[in-house]
Amino acid sequence: MKRSRIRGWLAMLLILVSLLSAFEGALAASFTSSKAAMRVGSSTYKIGSTSKTWKSKLGRYTRKSYDACAEGCKSYMYNFSRRGVKVETIVKANRKEYISGIIITRRRVGTAAGLKVGHSLSTMVRLYGKGYSKSGTTYTYRSGSRGLRVKSRRNKVTSITIF
Repeated sequence: MKRSRIRGWLAMLLILVSLLSAFEGALAASFTSSKAAMRVGSSTYKIGSTSKTWKSKLGRYTRKSYDACAEGCKSYMYNFSRRGVKVETIVKANRKEYISGIIITRRRVGTAAGLKVGHSLSTMVRLYGKGYSKSGTTYTYRSGSRGLRVKSRRNKVTSITIF
């Protein structure tokens, strides 16, 4: 009788442990395509966004244009040097300008999840999890066609690229 009771408790413990580990995985931080965005103040601008308000939120800029594709698409690189942000856009056939890439090199602007230049790598892992690939001091997260590349030096974030 005692053995059957012990087996019952062990079975319940095993079920509890498996449920807790599944629940922990659901709560774990990770990079998702919805986090492929920059936050400026209280506003968030995602890759693929057509919003134009980010230009006024970031302030003065210089702009360079170049041909982006064989079909005659135009692409622009906006440099907001005071903020330490570069935003790449592409103008498609419908004449709408879409954000296609963001580079952050100063603390004034962060990612949608809150990562900023100067944060520690442990903060990066807390916000995005351990699902990165590493090459030297560069950490890359991917989700579908979106990505986040974080460069570091001495365990501190030095630049963030959202693509």
